[in-house]
Amino acid sequence: MNPLSFEEYLSFSKNSHILTNPLLFKNDIETNFEIFLNNQFIEAISIPEIDAKKEYYVGIMKKIIFEDIPSAFSVSNPEILWRIIRMIAQNPSILIDYKNLSNEIGLSNKTVSSYLYFLEESFLVKKVYNFSRNQITSEKKLKRFYLASPSFSWALTVFHATGRLVENLAASLGGYNFFWRDSYHHEVDFIKIEKDDAIIPTEIKYKETIQPNDLKNLLIFAKKFDARRAMIFKKGTEEKSTIHPSYDVEIFEKPVYKLSSAL
Repeated sequence: MNPLSFEEYLSFSKNSHILTNPLLFKNDIETNFEIFLNNQFIEAISIPEIDAKKEYYVGIMKKIIFEDIPSAFSVSNPEILWRIIRMIAQNPSILIDYKNLSNEIGLSNKTVSSYLYFLEESFLVKKVYNFSRNQITSEKKLKRFYLASPSFSWALTVFHATGRLVENLAASLGGYNFFWRDSYHHEVDFIKIEKDDAIIPTEIKYKETIQPNDLKNLLIFAKKFDARRAMIFKKGTEEKSTIHPSYDVEIFEKPVYKLSSAL
């Protein structure tokens, strides 16, 4: 069961026409996009009630955790898997230290690592590594975790800022394996590695107007790793690119609804 892209969602909900003229249908695109975040699976589109929709998603996750994973892996306590899932849902992009988590839930580091691996293999969780040119270094650093769909995160929480769900969507559909965070707490949401090995730092900013301060960490990363392009996905329908005068970096601004098609 694969999460839908925005284009697929619009097709199933019979609203594909709004993408033919983004300027004319700007409000419709934004409204449908936010609805899409809670409807990333075909079956959910036809469930009108919020509580019933959330129950549908919870049912999917519980079946995987309490039936599918124990039948495929050695799991002594699937309730711990459910606890981890709820923890990630409450905080998409959570940084997990295996040692701290093992102390918190009373299991060994090895067991915690195995449980997170089982969740990844079951396509419930997406793990993103802290970028380094040295792969071994990336493996050793803290990792970020997301649920496989923002719809899952939405179903397990009372409230989420839309921007966090959009970031979760990027993890779900964007094909990213890395983020970046240095010892000074400069952070970039995602790092894209192109086929030609070009490195593209990417930020998710769910707002229409990008301010100079929004570029700060992208530019710090670009200077450190000699990146020539950077990407910002933002609210709205406008697209543009500019060359930063001081850093010689081309910065692309694209609407968030193009997350799955623009990468």
